[in-house]
Amino acid sequence: MSDGSEGKAERVARRGRPTGDRAAKRAELLKAAASVIAQEGYAGASLRRVAQRAGCTTGAVTYYFANKEELVTALAESRFDAYEAMLEAGRAAADIRAVFEEWLTLITGDPSSCP
Repeated sequence: MSDGSEGKAERVARRGRPTGDRAAKRAELLKAAASVIAQEGYAGASLRRVAQRAGCTTGAVTYYFANKEELVTALAESRFDAYEAMLEAGRAAADIRAVFEEWLTLITGDPSSCP
């Protein structure tokens, strides 16, 4: 005889942990954070606004990032990692123009900004 607690425990476990590709969701949240900070500034940015921009709940954001400072730190690290990878690729190719164009695209998000 079941008291119904098995189904309830299963629902709670699913509720607390997002499903799907963790890396993709984290990247989506970082992209939303960059957009919010670009438009609102650091002081105007909040986890709630990042969640709204990403189309998810604040709880989903705090699952990946404990607070605003952790989110911004992760955003900065991801940008530095991308910049470092870009520099490494440029060193291998020794094409400074290509590195500069990629950098402009990276910081502006607009490939048409390249000369």
